[in-house]
Amino acid sequence: MKQHLICIALILISCSSKESIKVELNKDQVIPTGPWATSYDSLSGLAISGKQMAFYKNESFEGDDMCRYEIIDSVSYKNNERIILSTYLKAKGYNDTTFYKIVNRSNSDISLILKNGKLETFHHKKK
Repeated sequence: MKQHLICIALILISCSSKESIKVELNKDQVIPTGPWATSYDSLSGLAISGKQMAFYKNESFEGDDMCRYEIIDSVSYKNNERIILSTYLKAKGYNDTTFYKIVNRSNSDISLILKNGKLETFHHKKK
């Protein structure tokens, strides 16, 4: 009987704590402007210009490759507590929108999980 009361109490507690998950803009929307080279090939990487980005190979890309970006957070709200679950680089192109999970980000390095599932680190090439 005591075990049943404990189970019922746990169920009631878990039902009363509501969790919601939302997508919000990250407070820091800035990625430093310039080229970001991959860790394995200095001629390939990510180009950032203002709020636009493009992946490049052999230090070139097409104009259609440029897209606007935002940095967004997946946030959980549970019992008045805000927890950031993941942060993403949202690339909004002409025909589609792609999300890249940000694993690590600083002013000199950014690590993303690309569309193929591969983790790639980019290093800011300062002028």
